Amino acid sequence: MGIKGHIGIVVGFLMLLCNTALAGLIYNVDPTQSYVKAYVPSWVINPNYGSITLTSDGEFISTPGWQLEWNLTAFSLSGSFDGSVEPSPWVPGIARFGISRQDYKLDASISAAVNLPSSLTFYQSSGDIVYSNSPCSWDLFYPAPGPGWHCSGISTGDGPQFWGIFDGKTLDIQGDSGGFPLLYLGNCCVETPPPLDPAPFTPQYFTYRIVATSIPEPGTLPLIFLGIAALYQASRRKIRN
Repeated sequence: MGIKGHIGIVVGFLMLLCNTALAGLIYNVDPTQSYVKAYVPSWVINPNYGSITLTSDGEFISTPGWQLEWNLTAFSLSGSFDGSVEPSPWVPGIARFGISRQDYKLDASISAAVNLPSSLTFYQSSGDIVYSNSPCSWDLFYPAPGPGWHCSGISTGDGPQFWGIFDGKTLDIQGDSGGFPLLYLGNCCVETPPPLDPAPFTPQYFTYRIVATSIPEPGTLPLIFLGIAALYQASRRKIRN
């Protein structure tokens, strides 16, 4: 096989590697910009919620009333995930960004209860992410329903929503889980409140932001350099001959 044949094989090999890298990349989450905010509970004394008892000795004993106070607390989000882009085969200019192998690093006390998006539909021209949580909406990744399509439905409460932009390299998305947080719970007239797990309760409502940038697959870089080295050696052999 001549030098052109070697070069063709190596170039084809490199193109295959590059296409593979573009099809599925690792995205690193920026912990300085990414977060999950969830409500964290703590007991506080409510001055209007307690009792006063008169003892047989004529003493007044005040027993406090405790209120469970919920504070929206931000937890830094880091880690990585795999991302891949799939253009819509039906709708020009629309594509889907799929998220897999999510390896987020978040406070362990709430990480199991937080569900973040696993796929996003976006406009390829602008990068704007398209999402709707109305009962009869459809994903723009698929073709619009035909003229005979009919839908009826009702919404029973606020559903999850997200918005943001994906430019092919960086994902910047914000959203919330939908629903409403439980913000009040009282415990009257005890000296000390019940023990609280230091972990937040299962978040019924949380907000988040994810800013992540793609990096090449770790296993791909050595292969690319190997291909370049093979091409270099083939060209040197040609020069010697």
